Amino acid sequence: MNSWLRSFFFIFILFSFWYCDTSPLNEGGGLENVSVKFFHLSNGSKQVQFTWTCSESAEGYILYSNGSGSQNIIISPREGKTHLLPITNLTPNSEYTAYLGCGKPEDRRMMMVPFKTWISDDPIKTRGIWLIGGVGADSNPVAQVDLYDPVENRWYPSITKVPTPRTFASVVNFKGKIFVIGGLTKSGSTFSVSAVVEAYDPFTGAWTTYNSAPDAIHSGIPATVGNEIFIIANALDTNVTVGYPTSRVYKFFPEIGTQGTWSPLFTSLTQILPRVDMGGCGINGSIFYTGGRLASDGSASSFNSDAYIPASNSTTSIGEPSINTSARHGMGSACYRPIPSDPNPGDGPGVLIVGGSTAGNLFQPVTQVTPTNLYDFYRLGTSSANFQAGPVLPAATYFPAVEISYDLRTALVFGGATALNIPSKSVYSIDLGNPVAGPWTSITSEMPVARYGHSAVIISR
Repeated sequence: MNSWLRSFFFIFILFSFWYCDTSPLNEGGGLENVSVKFFHLSNGSKQVQFTWTCSESAEGYILYSNGSGSQNIIISPREGKTHLLPITNLTPNSEYTAYLGCGKPEDRRMMMVPFKTWISDDPIKTRGIWLIGGVGADSNPVAQVDLYDPVENRWYPSITKVPTPRTFASVVNFKGKIFVIGGLTKSGSTFSVSAVVEAYDPFTGAWTTYNSAPDAIHSGIPATVGNEIFIIANALDTNVTVGYPTSRVYKFFPEIGTQGTWSPLFTSLTQILPRVDMGGCGINGSIFYTGGRLASDGSASSFNSDAYIPASNSTTSIGEPSINTSARHGMGSACYRPIPSDPNPGDGPGVLIVGGSTAGNLFQPVTQVTPTNLYDFYRLGTSSANFQAGPVLPAATYFPAVEISYDLRTALVFGGATALNIPSKSVYSIDLGNPVAGPWTSITSEMPVARYGHSAVIISR
């Protein structure tokens, strides 16, 4: 047993001696098999509240610690089957581990619950889905940032504007800030590749400019891994076959220096599939990717998948499952990453791939598109370990954005193009309790601005 946990039990024993006349912890008497049956966490930035149920009437307690090893103990004031206790004076955006217990602490009948406090007590910004960038109905990059609250089914349009409007950018959450890296800008009728890096703090409302990327890049797959942002599978030109940097990895340290620090460019020890416009996302410390256009000729001819592992600077040693039905690019994608403090922590992690185009093309933005309504789901860690074809979307869409509402246990698909340069405002959702059962549901609250080639991001992951 960990030394800090032993310290907790020692404190409990002293507590029981101090209150021996009233504490049921000293009574014994048939509580040897009592256990925690159910719990619920109400999260916050500086205070959380646990509610849990014991298998029979007993005293309840919480042991908890933070990452630095600080040890704390709370005991329920009375015995019963249901207990409710707050934990106060916590640090925002920090990781803790709680142990919920019933009965005698020395019986060690506890449930471990890791949790992370919110960045702030503004739940809408924490649980909401932020829409960034994309191409609008006027064929220009969209500057306005819209926030959607899935719990209330409500839009907060134009919360802010991206200082340098871009489309096909790498957008990623890093410790509660939304980074917008690279992408395409537009001057007149001409799109150009950008190296600009800007980050938005949802709670101060401020944008910060960071050091530019080593190259002007677009259409890559970003992921936060630890204290770093990685981006792979970028293109360098609006003709995606020109100068494609096969297996090049971009690595950014946002917290080193006043404007962040880029690592010297390097390549993966094993080849990253040479494609652009792949579906992909960060999950379990790796960057999963699938589909896409071949960097050699722009064709959408690839089904297969792989994953890049930053810790080893290599791809996986086994083949990842292929998407179903049709090879395509410009797909919406999201990784489902439940954590113990979610309402449904028992759900396994997975990858969602939605829509896309089956038509090959050399350019970004494309000059030809054939949208699809296909949807595939890959549940990690299962015996089948394959993508499963789920119900088709109500409408075909190219380059939509996809994100997860963990409060509602749903995935949401935002916009995308229904035809060449015809962006949509439509929003669809699917229940992740059974991700391939469906059906997709049309959300009545449409997006404030039609767009495609955009990103959807949450700051709670």
